[in-house]
Amino acid sequence: MRGIENHFLSQHPEKDSEWSEEQWKALLDLLIKQGIFNWREVTSLALGHLNPSQVGTSIASNKNFQAHFPPRQTWLNVKKWYFNQSGCCADCSTRLELQADHLIPKEIVGAVTFKVQELVNSGRINTADAVAQESGAMLRTELQGYTEFLRDRLKTGRGLPEFSESLQSQIAMGIYRCVVNNITDRKIIEGVADQLSNMVLRCRRCNVVRRPSHKNGGLAFLTTEAALMWILFVKRPQRYSDFEKLCRAYGMTMANIRFQEAWAMAKWLNQQGSYEISEDCQYY
Repeated sequence: MRGIENHFLSQHPEKDSEWSEEQWKALLDLLIKQGIFNWREVTSLALGHLNPSQVGTSIASNKNFQAHFPPRQTWLNVKKWYFNQSGCCADCSTRLELQADHLIPKEIVGAVTFKVQELVNSGRINTADAVAQESGAMLRTELQGYTEFLRDRLKTGRGLPEFSESLQSQIAMGIYRCVVNNITDRKIIEGVADQLSNMVLRCRRCNVVRRPSHKNGGLAFLTTEAALMWILFVKRPQRYSDFEKLCRAYGMTMANIRFQEAWAMAKWLNQQGSYEISEDCQYY
C-alpha cells in the first residue's frame, strides 16, 4: 500500500488548488481502497451536504425578517424567494453546503451606523436630512472599500458583488432609523441587514471568504476540516510537529488544539497498522 501512495503522490501537484478533477477522484479511490470509508458512506455524506439550507429556521423564524411582513406571511415570502434561487452557490456554483448569506454584511451596517452616530454626537451633523444623506454616502464609501477588499482576496474565480441602488437605499434607510432613534444595541443595528433583498445563497466556504472578520478567509483552497485531512492523507507526516508545520504553511491560523484533534486520525490508523508514525514522535 505504501508503494501505491508514493506513486499516487508523484503524479499530483504539490498544491491542492492545482489538482484536476481526475486527481481528486484518484484520491477518493485510494482512500476507499485503503478502507478509510466506503462508497455508501461517502455518497451518503455528499447527499447530506446537498440538502438545502434550513431557511425556515435561519430566516423565516428570525424576528428581523418577520418585521418586514404581515403576521404569518414571512415563510410564504421566504419560500418564494428560496424557490426562485438557482440552488447553487452564487460565487463558485457548487450545490454543496449552501447557506443564506448577506450581500451587504452585518459588519458594514454596524460600522456605518456607529460612524454616523459619532458625527451626530459630536455635533458635526444635526438635522434629519443630514443624517439621511450621511448614512447613504458613508454606506457607499464602505461598500467601495469592501469591494476592494474582495478584489484583493477573491483569487479563485469568485465574482465581485453588485449592490443595487434600491438595496443600498433600503439599508441606508434602516441605518438612518437607528441613528435618529438613538439605537445603540449592536444586535438591533446589524439586524438592519436582515432583509430578503439583501440575501443570497453561498456555500459555507464562500460565506467565510467574504467576511471581513475572517482575516485569513480564502487563503486555503479547502475548508479547514477538509484541509486537515488532506494534509494527513496526502502529505502523511510521521510526526505531529511536522503535521502542525504543514497546517501553518497551508494558511491555517487557528489554535493548535485543532491540529491536535485532527492528529487523532493518525493515531487511530497507526493502531490499525495503516498509518506510520515515527518512533521519535514525542508526546503525540
